Amino acid sequence: MKNSNHLNLHNKTLLLLVLIFSASIGYSQKKDTVLFIPKTKYQSKELISKTDSINLLKRRAVLTAKNSRELTNRIAELDSILNFYKKSAKDVINDLIKNDSIKIVKNTDRIRTNSDTIIKPKVLSNADKRKARINAIIRRNDSLKLVKANKVAARNAQKKKDSIRLVENRIKKKLRLDSIKIAKAKNLARSAEDSIIIANKVKVLQQRNDSIKIALANSIIKRKQDSIVVANNLRKAQLRNDSIKIANANIAAQKSQDSLNKLKTIRIAELRKDSIRIANAKLVAQRKRDSVKQIEAYRIAQFKQDSIRIAKANILAQKRRDSLDRFDAIRRAKLRQDSIKIAQSNLSAQLKLDSIRQVESIRKAQYRQDSIRIAKANFNAKRRSDSIVLADINRKVKFIQDSIRIAKATIAAKLKNQSLNDAIALQKEAKRKQDSIKSSFTRINVADLTKTKQDSINKVINSILAKQRIQDSINVAETKIFTEQEIKRKQDSIINSIAKSKVDNLFKENDSTEITTNANANKDLLLKDSINENSFIISDFVNTSKVLDTMPYIRTGNILSKFVRNEIDLKQGQIVSNVLKVVNLGKQPITFTTDLLIPGGWTRIDDAEKKYIIKQNDTTIVPIIISPTKLVNGNTEIIINSFIVGTEQQQLANNYFSLKTKKKVAWDIELTETNNIYLKNDQDNKRFKFQINNSGNYKQDLFVNYSIPKKDLFLSDTLNKVINNPNVTFSLEAREKKLFDYIITFKDMNKRNYRRISYNTYNPNKVRDKKVHSLIINSREPRSDKYSLQKRTKVNFIKLPNEVKANPYGYPYLPLTVIMSAQNILSERSFLSLNLRGFKQINETASLVYSTDVSYSNSYFTQNILNDAPWYVGYFDDKKTIEIGQISGNIIGVSSSGYGVKGSYRFNDTHELGAFYVNSNGFAASNSSINFGVWHNFNYNEDVRIKTQLGRNINSISNRIINVLSVQPSIRINQNHSVSLISSVTNKKIDNAPVFFNPNGLLLGVSYTSIFFNKRLKYNLSTRFNDKNFSYGSFSRFYLNQRTTFTINNKWTAFLSNNYQQSANFNIITGNENYSQKSFFNNLVFNTNNQTGNYQAGLFYEYRNFPNSIIYNRGLTFRFSNYNFEKQFINSLYIKAGYTKPVLNNADNKDYFNFELSSLTRFRTWNFNVNYNMGAFSSLTSQQALNDFITPQSIRISAQNQYLFPNRKLVIESNVIYSYNNVFNNHILGVYPTVYFFNDFGWRFGVSTNYTFTTRDFSSVYNPIDNQSGDLFTGANQISSTNFNLNFNLKKDFGIPIPFVDRTAATAKFVAFLDVNGNGIRDNDETTLQNVVLKINKKEVLTDVNGEATMLNLLKDEYDFDAFSLEKLNGWFPNINSTIIIQKDDIVYVPFVRGVKVYGDVVLDRQKIAVAEKTPMDLSRIKISATIGKKVYSALTNNNGRFEFYLPFGDYIITMDEGILNSRLQITRNNIPLKLKNTQDGVYISFYLIEKRRKVIFTDFTKKKN
Repeated sequence: MKNSNHLNLHNKTLLLLVLIFSASIGYSQKKDTVLFIPKTKYQSKELISKTDSINLLKRRAVLTAKNSRELTNRIAELDSILNFYKKSAKDVINDLIKNDSIKIVKNTDRIRTNSDTIIKPKVLSNADKRKARINAIIRRNDSLKLVKANKVAARNAQKKKDSIRLVENRIKKKLRLDSIKIAKAKNLARSAEDSIIIANKVKVLQQRNDSIKIALANSIIKRKQDSIVVANNLRKAQLRNDSIKIANANIAAQKSQDSLNKLKTIRIAELRKDSIRIANAKLVAQRKRDSVKQIEAYRIAQFKQDSIRIAKANILAQKRRDSLDRFDAIRRAKLRQDSIKIAQSNLSAQLKLDSIRQVESIRKAQYRQDSIRIAKANFNAKRRSDSIVLADINRKVKFIQDSIRIAKATIAAKLKNQSLNDAIALQKEAKRKQDSIKSSFTRINVADLTKTKQDSINKVINSILAKQRIQDSINVAETKIFTEQEIKRKQDSIINSIAKSKVDNLFKENDSTEITTNANANKDLLLKDSINENSFIISDFVNTSKVLDTMPYIRTGNILSKFVRNEIDLKQGQIVSNVLKVVNLGKQPITFTTDLLIPGGWTRIDDAEKKYIIKQNDTTIVPIIISPTKLVNGNTEIIINSFIVGTEQQQLANNYFSLKTKKKVAWDIELTETNNIYLKNDQDNKRFKFQINNSGNYKQDLFVNYSIPKKDLFLSDTLNKVINNPNVTFSLEAREKKLFDYIITFKDMNKRNYRRISYNTYNPNKVRDKKVHSLIINSREPRSDKYSLQKRTKVNFIKLPNEVKANPYGYPYLPLTVIMSAQNILSERSFLSLNLRGFKQINETASLVYSTDVSYSNSYFTQNILNDAPWYVGYFDDKKTIEIGQISGNIIGVSSSGYGVKGSYRFNDTHELGAFYVNSNGFAASNSSINFGVWHNFNYNEDVRIKTQLGRNINSISNRIINVLSVQPSIRINQNHSVSLISSVTNKKIDNAPVFFNPNGLLLGVSYTSIFFNKRLKYNLSTRFNDKNFSYGSFSRFYLNQRTTFTINNKWTAFLSNNYQQSANFNIITGNENYSQKSFFNNLVFNTNNQTGNYQAGLFYEYRNFPNSIIYNRGLTFRFSNYNFEKQFINSLYIKAGYTKPVLNNADNKDYFNFELSSLTRFRTWNFNVNYNMGAFSSLTSQQALNDFITPQSIRISAQNQYLFPNRKLVIESNVIYSYNNVFNNHILGVYPTVYFFNDFGWRFGVSTNYTFTTRDFSSVYNPIDNQSGDLFTGANQISSTNFNLNFNLKKDFGIPIPFVDRTAATAKFVAFLDVNGNGIRDNDETTLQNVVLKINKKEVLTDVNGEATMLNLLKDEYDFDAFSLEKLNGWFPNINSTIIIQKDDIVYVPFVRGVKVYGDVVLDRQKIAVAEKTPMDLSRIKISATIGKKVYSALTNNNGRFEFYLPFGDYIITMDEGILNSRLQITRNNIPLKLKNTQDGVYISFYLIEKRRKVIFTDFTKKKN
């Protein structure tokens, strides 16, 4: 009793504080602070009875229940309470009075009367009545406890079913994704099979057409003869040399005669031999005869008769080789003959054309008259070669016309329909063959062409030199020397030392040669004839391709002047060269010099004092050569002005050209190591260096920062000082580098109790996995706009384990997960469940899923545990799916779930067909609901799709049949708009249908999604309607939903959502409406993010029209969230405040304030939740206080923690919850601890207890006066109860071996050591090596301190194998094969042997006279690579160009990186083959660099000319 009084005092104190808080809030409001409780039509003026209150609660339950199960439980609970009160309290009290009276009469005197005696019962005292009333209340409380226990059991069963359904949905989703992948792979395999079938059919068709094709051979001979005549006519129009015409005519005549004889022989051989064998033999012959040697011999012999016959045989053999291209091959044979003749004329014409073009540029530089004459000759040669060039380039015009014309003249009438297509195919193949022959002839006759071209050029040069009367013997000799040097270098990679001495001697002889007009011609000659991409004598004057002279002249008096190039792009280290053309229009010769205005510090190399004389109507060429000493940075234009000065220093004319430098923005992030950096054993930090190189041409500002995706490392400087904000802004000059040096420290992300673990995947005994710590280096320009350049480099720091398990089991197996759960162990209603499930990946495209669930409960009679257990088996691949067991049909309009079969098959990417059969009570149950149907998916493309479903439901229980048809098309337009439609009709048939029955029902829906304004505005609108006759015919519904998202700027986003729903429920017997409800929800939210977190502020408006409750809600919302995954911290806060206006019986039209607050805080393994509600936002809370004038308030506080013990095998999960509701004065305190234990064999054991303490007071619902019984209840209404549950669970993953299958895996133990004696086996005195990375395919492992590493359960197969050490071994290399075969459990030795030292120098030969830079060139950091197979070893040179590194034995290609060479340097020999043997100690090798010669010739003006 004292405890009860103390508890009442505590509750009264809390109630007083709540009332004071509510009063203080209400005082600040302008409107009424007490929540108005409207009187409904069910409430009378007087106090209602308990029966009316319970009936009212039933109505609330109907309106507020989430589902039918919850409604049933709540109604049952209320019925039990009502049944207790239906037993009249007066009857109970009378029984007690009667029993007490009998006892009193027995112990006292009886009063007797004369005729009859009546024993009057004694009237009970107030104490006795109170005792009876208390007994009644105790019985009612027992009834409430029983109802609550039933409710808890039902909720647990529902939670279990929901969890099972959730797991099944996840498995089905994964299987659906896997089935799509499997279907794609199967489709590819089927396509390959179809192609083989088609090829076989085509092959049969080819054999049938052989006889027809042979019959056409005679017509082919005639067509060949006509082709020869046409080719001869074309050749006569193009070539002027009579000797070539006669030779070609003789060749053509001989070829024609030989072709007739050879065709007869081939026809006889074709009838005797198998077509396929002949084709293969001729193919080999054709490949051999098409080689370069055969063509070369054929060219030298001047197309002798034997060569012509071989070519014809090759053509015919090619025709028979591929029957599908028979006609194409015949035409290729004809065009091959024509191509030989055309190639002859083309080569001759091209020789002449090249000679004219080369001489033309020289003649333009010397005399205007010669330029015109050469241009005309070039034009004539170009015009003569137009037909040949047009045959090569414009194949769609020239070859189509020729092919059609030839086909019409030679092919019989039977081939008219095919002539056009054959001609088109013919010209394509002919073009390819002709190009091949031309390229072959070009390669073969390089020497002849060079000699012929040189002779032609020399003749023109000699004539020009004769007119100029200057000494050209030195220049001609120089040209010959350069030509001979070039030919000799191409033949045999001249030895470096010999090349160096010869080049030095050569340039010493030419240092005093005079620059004249002729020198410019010789310079052009060298550029065109003796320089190519491999030449080491290349001029730096312009270093560009040929320039077309299209600039107009500028007239000043009688002088015309112009520069050949108006604009020149200036590059680093380039000498500027241009040509000034001056024309004299006057009648007197003009003598002049040139003067230039150039930037300070620049040097003019040509002779500024040289005098030029121009005769009447003559042209003079003035070379302009400038040496820039320093390149101007950035986008700059420099104007070079040139003045023509007369003999009296008067200005006769002027002109200009411009030099432009383009701003090049570029930089490189250079790592000292590779992008994947491996860590050694027990290494938790790493020294990391990289540098940024400004490879642009001007000073560059850069901003560098770092991204750590997993937040699993941090940066420190070299003094181990942590860098909290590693952002750097700096500037680099052109070609300047900046070095960054850090210490990378790695965090232990598996730190105990730092983050929560997953109970389903956690394994404390698991071998340490491979860890990858990623660091991203971000570099960009400081300005941030869309044009700024950004570069990013990702570096991975990899920590490898010493043991890797390639597969979980070493044998073929079926995975099986076993989960057993026992609940309410100490209760009379205990429950036991056993879940078995598994997923097997059969191959890359096929998988198998299986599961079952066995349950037992002692609260009801359980007979067939195994027969009633649900089970499921599903097979999925890329083409088909098969599912058996407990499935669902998923057809709109009928509920189809139960036991059955479902399958689908994908024919191709367009069509997929599926079907199902489901029986609710079993495969063959009769009294059940049976569903079956089919569906078809049609995917026209990615934008147009249609899904069609057809199904039927036969319910033998209710004697009802429903047929349903649905069509769901979807269309996507321009990737930004999508429209989806859904339409479904049902037709049902029932026995004893009522009068209002309508068999046909309809469902319609549409959804529209769009994106506007570059994805800134996203819009979605969806709606759906079904009438009351649809499906089962008792429910109609309409809803409209709209969502809009708009990105205001980079920081703010707006979200608007609107939802309207209207539904009605109908009586299936009478057809009348039972109830209807409407709701309209609107939300507008503004979202922004910054460094502190995410903020969402919004408005809301709600309208709810439910039975007996119509309310309007409006107000404000605010949400804040902050995430810091690095510190494992999450914090969120949600506030909702507004006003509610009831409609029913709200005579004063008042608004009532409501407030809601919820908070979540998560730090590492701790979770804290707080929820507070005041007022009535929902109809449920508003109905809770209908009988009392109080403001509903509730609070819920919970705390959760997960603790992992130091042994990492024991985990405890603790959860504490406290809640309070002022309506029922309800206090609930719950403690829910769970302990998990993980043993060494993969078992997980769990034990959990649930303890709940509850107190509640129903005085606000049940009045102290029961109107039905007429009694007054004056006792305490507060009730307290406790509940305790004990649960147990376990989990284990098994690998069930597949019987009769051998073991498919083995374990390999690797041992790395220094193999001193080279025997490949570790001896006792040989040292093991730790920190050796071993790679088997993509799996990697690291050797431990004993030099050992293990890979468990490797599939027996052959793998790629590689090994390298993280330690510096000074020339020791792994002596292993590139592959390894795993067949059994074995030890694999990884020996490291001493390599061979390879060292050398990079030697630079610079031109002494033309070197403007006096400082020596830096030859450091040049990469020298040695390649053997796929492996590459590299070293960097020092400042003097010295390099050395050790290589294992083998054949290598030694390469120097030419990417670092500028345009002035060229390497004489690269990619040097090198063979290293175990008998060698060292090998010396060098690379010779030559600076490209600047052809600068000076004249001694102190000597007078003759």
